[in-house]
Amino acid sequence: MRRRLNAVDASFNAAATAASSGQRWAFALHLVPMATSFGANASLAAMRRAWWRALSRLAAMEDHSVLVDCISYNSLLVALASDGCWRWALSRAERMQAKSLEPDEQTLGACLSACALRCLAK
Repeated sequence: MRRRLNAVDASFNAAATAASSGQRWAFALHLVPMATSFGANASLAAMRRAWWRALSRLAAMEDHSVLVDCISYNSLLVALASDGCWRWALSRAERMQAKSLEPDEQTLGACLSACALRCLAK
């Protein structure tokens, strides 16, 4: 069964991604309480090379009872991996498991990427 994207998700996704891409982090974080899981995950994914913002976004999602799922954590892990933050990536992957979320191929790939970037930087 195919899920239709509703207008609220699409609008939030576009606004949060634009705010994140334009480095308007405060505005992007302000949008979190209005987000559905779909839109919030898309905005997390837009925060590559701004992992500290993605960490704040994930915390804000949890604070505002926005569903945080495997996709949320994988989006954060990609942001961490893009900056070679292997310790943070591995600790977030452990936290994901502590929250009873099952890691998948994307989780492993993001963690491996973070570790590989660190090794290459040496």
